[in-house]
Amino acid sequence: MTKKKRDYSMQAINNRFFRGIRRFLKSIAFGLNIFTLLLLLSSWLTWTVSPERFSIFAYLGLGFAFTFIAAILFLFVWSFARKWKMLAVNILVILICIKPITAYFPVNIFSSKAPEKTLKVMTYNVRGFAWDVNRGWDKKHPMVEYIKSVDPDIICMQEYLSVGWGVKTNTRNLLKALKKYPYYSMTKLRPGDRYEYGLLCLSKYPIKKVLPIPIVTSDNGSVLYEIDVDGKRITLINNHLESNRLASDDKKMYKKFIKQRDSQMLDEITHNLERKLGGAYKVRAPQADLIAHYISEQKTDATIVCGDFNDTPISYTYRTISKNLVDSYVETAFGPRITYHENFFWFRIDFIMHSKNVKAYNTTIDKVNFSDHYPVWTCLDLN
Repeated sequence: MTKKKRDYSMQAINNRFFRGIRRFLKSIAFGLNIFTLLLLLSSWLTWTVSPERFSIFAYLGLGFAFTFIAAILFLFVWSFARKWKMLAVNILVILICIKPITAYFPVNIFSSKAPEKTLKVMTYNVRGFAWDVNRGWDKKHPMVEYIKSVDPDIICMQEYLSVGWGVKTNTRNLLKALKKYPYYSMTKLRPGDRYEYGLLCLSKYPIKKVLPIPIVTSDNGSVLYEIDVDGKRITLINNHLESNRLASDDKKMYKKFIKQRDSQMLDEITHNLERKLGGAYKVRAPQADLIAHYISEQKTDATIVCGDFNDTPISYTYRTISKNLVDSYVETAFGPRITYHENFFWFRIDFIMHSKNVKAYNTTIDKVNFSDHYPVWTCLDLN
């Protein structure tokens, strides 16, 4: 065989090899893309299928950020590869899933200026800050000072805690520190005379009615208030829905796995998450159903629903409660944010929602580290 023929033969072999590699890579990319699109489409199932029936879909919400990022990356892949049919399929699926996508990743590029008269509402899981406050009022407490600086008209707190023999006195002392709030309602979620734990609402406007919503739970709760805001009857619902019951040891294990990628820990982590998260999903589903029923029954001038849902925007809980409401963050903000910020469990699980006859402005998640949750506040135009 001449040198020229040998060179030609080697070139042909190389060409066949690289064509095979390209076909293999395209097959892998195609398979991964189809899998990504199916996960993206399943966000609708996560929204609509109750975890009481099938809990498997509930877990998909935890990985929605990665699914969305992968879908965006495939847009670039198929554009670069000039595979226009696959590009069109990806765009179509993204458009079909635009509602869950924007619930997770709102795209309000331009912000509107709030009118002069608005109702500023804050929701804040304070992780028992009152216990720390009760140590002494001779020094300024950073959480109280923060609330003063924001100056909301209404504050809904979750995990409020007052301990010691003088629990009533401690709550009164908190009200003295926050003297702009002459109206308040404390709903205990645990029995006991030595402490108060539960949901606290502070308001600059009269609280006319307090109605606990009888969700099935041990330590969590939901309370409906009717508040008179300059002659308007406002329904406000303060929620702390079923917690995921992840103990500090579980979170440490998860944190260690994220850092070390220890495959031996994967089975234990999977079992723990399935047992604790799966159980919590199933408890929150009927809680969300009942709260949605109470929302639908309201005849007041406006409805505001807020609190710690312990669930992401891609969840049955979120969709069920927000179905006839507007998420103030989705209405006014840009990009994904988190409200729970510890132990690598970074999710937006605290919300302020309102009826469609209300408009929100300047919804803000303040990154202040006084609790394991960031506070959320917004300005609502009731007119």
